[in-house]
Amino acid sequence: MLGGMRVSRKSRFGEQVSQHLHPDIYFDRFQPGNITLSFDVKVDDLAPSELGPYDEHPWLNVVTMFDETTRAGGANFHPSVMVNLVGTPGHYQLLAYSIDSKGAGTFFDKLEDAPAFPTGKWVTVRVEVDVKTSRVRVYQDNGLTSTGPYLGKPGLAGAHMGLYANRKLTRATVFNDDITITVGD
Repeated sequence: MLGGMRVSRKSRFGEQVSQHLHPDIYFDRFQPGNITLSFDVKVDDLAPSELGPYDEHPWLNVVTMFDETTRAGGANFHPSVMVNLVGTPGHYQLLAYSIDSKGAGTFFDKLEDAPAFPTGKWVTVRVEVDVKTSRVRVYQDNGLTSTGPYLGKPGLAGAHMGLYANRKLTRATVFNDDITITVGD
């Protein structure tokens, strides 16, 4: 599957806080076990070019994993892991965080030796969740870019990749391809 999304100043989304232009992959029930989610992504044409992790800064999410969805029989949609692009041109980095059942969470510490995320080039992103050790690891082209504690339920109910951003990001182009999700021990 090749999916491409673009948002520009001409795009209109009403008064929403965030823009959701992404493919969704949801299961009909919660899938217990360790999680490996891999996909190719190409990000380009970002404005503004400086991206913060979340809230008051422009932000761009490249993948969100859910441990509860209404489609899988849950009461709500609850993200367990989110991976955002942060930084400035030439110094972008993937930064993840995990969220507990009450909505509390934190961004993982930046890794000094993490690879820079290039714009205008295809990269492979892989997110691994070990539910037994409660650990998340995010890789970019096999280089570790973010790691921290996993706070979600032990498994997966769904995910989305693509263009998910707040309204402070006024322009971006995102393509995804070769999405693979594996859940189990």
